[in-house]
Amino acid sequence: MDSNEWPIRRSDRALSRDEALEVVRRSHEAVFAVVGTDGLPYSFPITTCLWNNAVYFHCAANAGRKEDALKANPAVSLTFIGSDARAEKEFSVNYASATLEGRATLVTDPEEKRASMLAFCEHNAASAGPEAAAAYYGNAKDAIDVWRIDITRIAGKARNKALYFGG
Repeated sequence: MDSNEWPIRRSDRALSRDEALEVVRRSHEAVFAVVGTDGLPYSFPITTCLWNNAVYFHCAANAGRKEDALKANPAVSLTFIGSDARAEKEFSVNYASATLEGRATLVTDPEEKRASMLAFCEHNAASAGPEAAAAYYGNAKDAIDVWRIDITRIAGKARNKALYFGG
């Protein structure tokens, strides 16, 4: 679902849903925002992977403040910056970014956890190869929690998007 509830001021820079998902797909990191158990905003950088139409990330099992916040309120927001090339002579930035909202779910199904982590390794450490990824997961699986973010809204925008998407 996409929202026009808060329209982008520079609508000429708006990305389609597919383009916004492409920014997420190409990105490796995002800034993740939640409401903490104390009611205050809490944000942190994470490494991500878009797989099966959801965003996945992992963290240490029972990772403290982050997991406490997600368990108390699974509504989240992630911001991805696909490009931020300085256009100094124009006093601007040629950027592509996407922001999504969703609901976080702790992955408890062993097969989904394994498959999503292997996809995560392929996305973030492809040069290591599938055998190394499988060995890494085999060693780490009990020490990590994997979270899935089901996307409920996504929007993106870009300045000079041809520089990011080509064409």
